[in-house]
Amino acid sequence: MENLIFNQLGSCPSSVKTSDIGSAPFEIKSASAMDMSNSDFARTATSFRNFVSQKPDSQFPAKAGRYHLYISYACPWASRCLAILILKGLEKAISFSSVQPLWRKTKESDEHMGWVFPDSDTEVLGADPDRLNENPSLDLYPPNLQTIIDDTNEWIHDDINNGVYKCGFATNQETYDVAVKALFHALDRCEETLRKQRFLCGNTLTETDIRLFVTLIRFDEVYAVIFKCGKRLVREYYNLFNYTKDIYQIAGLSSTVKMDHIKQNYYGSFPSLNPLEIIPLGTNIDYSWPHDRNRFSSEIPLRRDCARRELEHASLVCELSLILLEIFGRLF
Repeated sequence: MENLIFNQLGSCPSSVKTSDIGSAPFEIKSASAMDMSNSDFARTATSFRNFVSQKPDSQFPAKAGRYHLYISYACPWASRCLAILILKGLEKAISFSSVQPLWRKTKESDEHMGWVFPDSDTEVLGADPDRLNENPSLDLYPPNLQTIIDDTNEWIHDDINNGVYKCGFATNQETYDVAVKALFHALDRCEETLRKQRFLCGNTLTETDIRLFVTLIRFDEVYAVIFKCGKRLVREYYNLFNYTKDIYQIAGLSSTVKMDHIKQNYYGSFPSLNPLEIIPLGTNIDYSWPHDRNRFSSEIPLRRDCARRELEHASLVCELSLILLEIFGRLF
């Protein structure tokens, strides 16, 4: 999905629609990078390969106030960028806004559908009309882990991030069977890895964890249902579920998850999979509940409100334990 645009402020129109991006080397018919013409669900490579850099000759210099990030809370790819923006404490340097959760016509005269902005703050809750680094010690791509990060990113993307789509859009049983087998083999692999360490590449939070998180947080409510990935839910994996809660509770990351946007998009955007656009009731999992990942040492530079939250959760567990002991003591 081409859901993410870094707009250089002052160099683009204030209201950016997919149809207004003259430099984009593609024609959007369904606002998607998906090729549904074959049963293997081929995804075209992203068109955006530029980097914001502090190098003197950088085409996109690192400068506060120069860029604006457009995201869709429904899209895991875009949410991954927002998660890293918040982890890095860049909200003051790079502003962001969210589009509506469902694709609409970007212009009345357009045939294609794309991400659009609401006309007001109250039209769609959480979507915004179109209108400096505080955590420099956080390195999500540290030099000593780059090899393992690159290797892990490859199979996480192919078998999990894109794997759920391969399952959902498989056009025959054989293709689905191959995709779902690869998906759950990869999830089992993550479960085993997380049994021994806090994060995927060790006890340091990396971009690989954000890559996996945005799929895990959508899995039980969306992918297990509409993409036919219900063989086993994330909450049924002991380590994966606690890991998901651990990352969700890092300061600021919960704000990148808006389940109502996510469900509206997935259940309302694929008529071949859900023609009546019925949004099922979910389990409403509370990812703010305590996890056990603190049993591993961590090198993640948590922001203070997250550390305080972990202490509060630990205190809550102790209080609940005392209450249960008191109840059982009265019964017996």
